[in-house]
Amino acid sequence: MNIIERKLQQTQVFQVEKWADLNGFKFSQDKTKVIHFCHKCKLHLDLILYLNKQLISVTKEIKFLGVIFDNKLHFKAHIDYLKNKCLKSLNILKIVAHKNGEQIKRLLTLYRTLIRSKIDYGSIVYGSTQKSYILDPIVNQAL
Repeated sequence: MNIIERKLQQTQVFQVEKWADLNGFKFSQDKTKVIHFCHKCKLHLDLILYLNKQLISVTKEIKFLGVIFDNKLHFKAHIDYLKNKCLKSLNILKIVAHKNGEQIKRLLTLYRTLIRSKIDYGSIVYGSTQKSYILDPIVNQAL
């Protein structure tokens, strides 16, 4: 880990700092995070990296383009986040279905818009997660 840390600091982070200085770009310290992806069960020491002489904080989970990545790539946090969002949308769907039970086409459109779109976004990334995290119960309940 020490070798990886040193190489990252000397090559990658230094190059990013250099590019930012040349192009007038400034990184937000609050939004800049370090995450170490690893499937090994052994704990690794946290990387210590500096950007513009300030320590970059280390995190176990990070949200990138709407998908929550964890350091083991299990995506449990993202699946839980999706379940909560879809359950709220499911309540809206139930209310509409109760009042207008005969309009199946409109209900299916609402399902695709409110629930299915959230599940499909990023599914190529988190789709290979453990079967116990699957969103099938919410989909079945909505249908």
